Amino acid sequence: MKNRIIVCMTAALAMTAPITGCGSTDKASAPQTVETESASEAAPSDTKTPDASETAGTESSYSPASFKADDVYVSPDQTPTIDITGCDTFTQIVDRLEDGRGYANVTLGDTDVLLVSSGTYEYDPGVNAAIDAEIYYYKDNAPAYLATLSAGGTAYPLSLKDGNIYVGGNHFMSKFLADSGNLIETEEAYVLYDTDGYDTYYYKTCNSQFEDYDEATAKNRFEELFKEQQEAEIISFQPVG
Repeated sequence: MKNRIIVCMTAALAMTAPITGCGSTDKASAPQTVETESASEAAPSDTKTPDASETAGTESSYSPASFKADDVYVSPDQTPTIDITGCDTFTQIVDRLEDGRGYANVTLGDTDVLLVSSGTYEYDPGVNAAIDAEIYYYKDNAPAYLATLSAGGTAYPLSLKDGNIYVGGNHFMSKFLADSGNLIETEEAYVLYDTDGYDTYYYKTCNSQFEDYDEATAKNRFEELFKEQQEAEIISFQPVG
């Protein structure tokens, strides 16, 4: 496990946002996602499956090297919305959250973190879920901002399994963990529909590129990641206020 994580470090999100104080808070901005539809709207009902004549030469036309993930999903701005100057503990951050937000303490990879969402909603009775979260961790014995994650809609609440957090939408699924002060996207999979409704799948890991996988493998991993997310535990956030 440790060898894999060390290699993955090059895929960690860039954490360049300034960390400012705990004296006041700013309202969280809306998640910047392409997908916001419900699960029932996941794929076009008229999605086409080409016949043999239409698929002739499909393998050679599959061009994952030219795929751009932001054609499916645009990740949120990696800038904190909470002023944590002077905060020595996660509790002090929570004490300064405005009403309507939510928080949860979880362990990602080898790191204990505080998740702060812009809001919560009841996913199941007694379970208040969230689709976005700013992640805070301890750096040099004080809280620091790590990253922001945002899913594609309320059908895909942030979920946790084996120290991995799942972030998904109708047409994408990603898997993250934290290691040594870095948030690492270990796996990501996408489906892109063309104007005729044909679907094309893409998949990569932090150690590989989209072009390292054929489309059959990409589709299989796409489906497996969705299954993992469905089996994961919905992160229960405590609403503020």
